[in-house]
Amino acid sequence: MKLVSVIIPTWNREEFLVDAIESVLGQTYRCLELLIVDDGSTDGTRGLLEKYAGERADGVSIRPFFLSHEGISAARQFGLKMANGEYIQFLDSDDVLLPTKLERQVESLDQMQSVCCLSLAWNGHFDSLPDFSQVQFDVPSWKLVGREIRSGQQALAALSDGIPYVIHAMTPLWRRDFLMAQAPWPTEFCSGEDLVYFARVFRSCEGAAFAFVDEPLALLRDHSEHRATVSPRLSGWDTITDSERMVRRSALLSRAEMVRELQKCGGWCRQWASGCARQLQVGYWDALHVMDESELREYEDLILDLVSFCSRMRGIIQTRRRIGSKFIVGLLKNYLAFRLQKNKDN
Repeated sequence: MKLVSVIIPTWNREEFLVDAIESVLGQTYRCLELLIVDDGSTDGTRGLLEKYAGERADGVSIRPFFLSHEGISAARQFGLKMANGEYIQFLDSDDVLLPTKLERQVESLDQMQSVCCLSLAWNGHFDSLPDFSQVQFDVPSWKLVGREIRSGQQALAALSDGIPYVIHAMTPLWRRDFLMAQAPWPTEFCSGEDLVYFARVFRSCEGAAFAFVDEPLALLRDHSEHRATVSPRLSGWDTITDSERMVRRSALLSRAEMVRELQKCGGWCRQWASGCARQLQVGYWDALHVMDESELREYEDLILDLVSFCSRMRGIIQTRRRIGSKFIVGLLKNYLAFRLQKNKDN
C-alpha cells in the first residue's frame, strides 16, 4: 500500500483539533502518517499533541511539529516538506474527514494515474464528531458543497465562478511529487490563500485529467470563528477589530490575485471573466473600508479590466477617484440597505 501523509496545520484550535485528529485515525485506509503543524499556539495545543505523538499499535505514526507563528500557508508548506507519503491530504484543524475518504481517493488516483483526485463535502454545524454509522446528512441540517471536477481546466472554471467551498483545502488528494514541483503556499495572505494556491497549481496542469469521487468525503465545520468574510459588512466599521479588518483585507487581496492568475490561463474566456467580475464587485464595498489608496486603485484597475461585465462600476470608480470615497460609501450603503430590505420582503 502507498503511504498517505495527512497534514493538519493548527493555531489555537484546541477545542476542534481532537475531532480532526480522530477523523484521520478513523480512516479505513491504514497506511498513513499524520503530521500536525502547530503554528505557535498559545492555548493547550502543545500538551494535547504531546499526548498523541508517537507510533500507534496499528502502525499509524503521529508527528507533531512546533513552529513560531508564521501563518497557515507556512505551516502547510512545512508539513509538505516533512511528509514521507506518496499522497498528500491537507486538513484544516476545525474540519474532519469521513472514514472512507482516503480509501476511495487512493483507489481513484491509482486507477487514473492523475496528479489529483477531488471529491464533494458536507457543510454544517456540529459540536462534536458525529457517529458516522448513524448520522443522517440532510438538508437543511447539512449542505452538500462542491461540484464535479475532472480536469485542471474545470477546476479553474470553478474558481472563476466563485461558488463558496466548491474546492476546499481538504477535498483534494494530491501526489506529493507534483506538489513539490509547484510554487509554495503563498504566505502573504492570512485569508483566501487557498484560492491563490489553487489557481497557480491548477494552472500548471490546466489540460490534465483529474480523478473524481462523486460523493461527499469530508465535513466542513461552521462555527462562530469560521469564515468571517462570507458576506459584506454593511455597518459597524467604526468598531471593527484590527483582526477582522486584516482578515477582510487579505480575503480581498487574495481574490484579486486569484483573478490575475486566472487571466493567465489558456482557458480564460467570457464566462470566466464574468464570474471574476461578479466576485470583485461583491468585494468592492469592503475594499472601500479596509484597503489603502494604492491597494484600492489596483483593485479598481482589475475591475476596469473586466468593465464589459460590470459597466456600472466604471462610473462609480471614476466618481470615487474624482471626489473621494466618502460620497461613494454613502451611495453604496443606501443601495445595499435597499437590496437587503428587498430580499427580506421577498
